[in-house]
Formats: sequence, structure tokens, C-alpha cells
Amino acid sequence: RQDSSFILFSKAEKHYRHLNDEVNLGKVLYNKGIIQFDIGDFLGAELSMSQAYNHLKKFDNKQIVYQTLSMSGIISNSLEDYEKAIDYHQQALKVVKDYDLDPTLTQEPSTLNNIGGVYQNLNRNSEAVQNFKSALASKDLFKLNPDLYARLLDNLGYSYFKQKMYSSAPSLFYRSLRIRDSLGLKSSVVLSRIHLSEYYAEIGDSVNAYKNSIDALKLSKETGSAIDLVLALKQLAVVDHHKSSQYSKE
Repeated sequence: RQDSSFILFSKAEKHYRHLNDEVNLGKVLYNKGIIQFDIGDFLGAELSMSQAYNHLKKFDNKQIVYQTLSMSGIISNSLEDYEKAIDYHQQALKVVKDYDLDPTLTQEPSTLNNIGGVYQNLNRNSEAVQNFKSALASKDLFKLNPDLYARLLDNLGYSYFKQKMYSSAPSLFYRSLRIRDSLGLKSSVVLSRIHLSEYYAEIGDSVNAYKNSIDALKLSKETGSAIDLVLALKQLAVVDHHKSSQYSKE
């Protein structure tokens, strides 16, 4: 399906280049970049997004400009080009604010979450915390986007955990877990369980560390996601040393 979509977008790209139709060309390049990102072609996606932005930035549709900058930040983060990722997300945030984009789309808190995530990857957790807290303060966020709200709680808890602020992390992990579970977000629940397992392992509670990692593994098999399964097995290998070689083989 992605292959056929990619072929269609490539044909459309040639068509709009021939017509010198910059708006539609930019939109096609954006969609092509999304597909490239989804299949793991991050360099190809980066090029497509950069080209899309160059075509779209001069036009009035600032929503697609925001989306292009935001996606460029996500791609740069995947390429581990973290400073560039922060720059793209800051530009995206500026577009949201300068052009008063629809607040019900929760793009400002989403972008703050993305910035916080990049700071987490840089191990600059105090800056990550600032961005997560700012996002959580957004008006009506839980009502408008409970998935994002839960993600922010989990991310904030994880940054506290990384800062060894162990008294602050678990309540955030559990609040996030309850929301994710109520929404049926199984992959997100897997991540919550892994974070709880990491937390309990760190404070020396091997029983709860093991229990949460087992729960993550069971649920990862239900999601059918290879990434979920690998992450769950990796954490289980950490907390169950005796069987670590067995989990590695799985």
C-alpha cells in the first residue's frame, strides 16, 4: 500500500513540477516525505520535507507550513540531529503562535512535547521538564486530546526519573497509565509499564520491576508491534538476569 502511494505521489510530483504549481507540489512532497519516514527512509524524508517547506512557506496556508516544520523536527530527531530538530520545532511553535492556528488541534502543546522529547534525548531533562509542564498547562488539553495529555504525564515522569527525582515520577506514570488504559491505547500502556519497571528496578523493588515488565511483554504480544515486543523483552532481560539470554533470543 505504501509502495503504491509512493509511486502515485512521485507521479504527481512530476506533474505539478511541469505545471509549476508550487502549492500542490509542496503538498505532494509533504505527503511523500510522510511515507518515506514511515518506511524508515529518514534521509529521503528530510529532503522531501525541506523541498515541501521551500515551496509552501510563501503561501497563506500556514497550517500546512506548521505541519511541514513539525514533521521536519520529528525526522531530524530520528536522525539524531537534535539541535536541528529543536530549531524546526521552535519554528513550528512560532507559526502556531504568530498565525493563531486552531487551538482545538492542540498543536502548541504537541510541539512543546516534541521539544521536550528532543531535550530528553540530549539528557537535558530540566529543559525537557519546562516544556512538558508548559504543554500540560494548555487550556482544556485533557478534554481536547487525552492521548497527548497522558503522553505528557509519562514524559514528565520520565524526565523526573532521569533526574533521580524518584518521589515525583511514579504518580505521573500511574496517572498516564490509567488514562491510556481507559482509552485502549495498548502500545502506550506497554511504554507506561516499561517506565514503571525501570523506576521500580532503580529503587530496588525487584518484585514490581518484574511484574511490570511481564505485563508489558504480555500486552506487547497483543499489539502485534515488533517495536513494543523488542522494548518489553529488553526491559525484562534487565530485571530478570537469570533468563536474559533467553529473552535476547526471542
